[in-house]
Formats: sequence, structure tokens, C-alpha cells
Amino acid sequence: MKMLIFLFAFVTLAVTTTNAFKVTLYKNNNCTGSTKDVGEIKIATGCQKVGDVKGSVKIEWTDETDNDVVFTAYRGDNCCVVEFAGTLMWQDECLDLDKKQSFRVVGAEDVEKGKKGEDYMCRE
Repeated sequence: MKMLIFLFAFVTLAVTTTNAFKVTLYKNNNCTGSTKDVGEIKIATGCQKVGDVKGSVKIEWTDETDNDVVFTAYRGDNCCVVEFAGTLMWQDECLDLDKKQSFRVVGAEDVEKGKKGEDYMCRE
């Protein structure tokens, strides 16, 4: 429960002005060489697995409209909030994916909103 409150508070405070991110994964830690172009991801895209590309990620804005979303990463491969590993904000630099298995775009107003059928609270 503390993690959920922390995540919600962090997401609410750390909003950006974008509605989607263009995501590129790299197999090394400096965003060069072999890549996997994930493309544009939004809240409705849902959880994305890092897979075999465990080096680094580059995130680019696709639109500067104010839709209050952030790029979040998780230690597990199902974007479960109890495995929250951090928020990666858009930057002009390479971001390390060390120990991160999945990611998604989260809205500040509803951290549970995402792809239909996915349960980010991991209630089983």
C-alpha cells in the first residue's frame, strides 16, 4: 500500500507535458549500436517487456500537449506497481535499464488506467 501511495504521489508531482513517448531500446548502456524500436507508446499501449534488450533506453516526446503522463519502469515483467523501479523522464541523454524488466506510460490522474485487461495492481 505504501508503494501505491508513493507511486501515485510521485506520478502526480512529476508530470510532463506530453501524451506519448517514442521509445528506442539499446543492447548496451550508452544508447548506441543494436536497437529495438518500440515506437510510440501511450497509456492505452499498456505494459511493454524489455525482453532481451537490457542495456539502455532513449525516450522522445511525440507531442507537447499537456496530458500529464510519465514513463515508468518496473523490476518485474508485468508492470506491477509493487515492483515499481522508477520514473524515467524525457531527457536528452541515455537512460540505464539495469534491473528493469518492463515499462509503460502512466497518467497522473489514474495510475491503474492502461491497456484493457491488464491489472497493474496485480490482484490475484
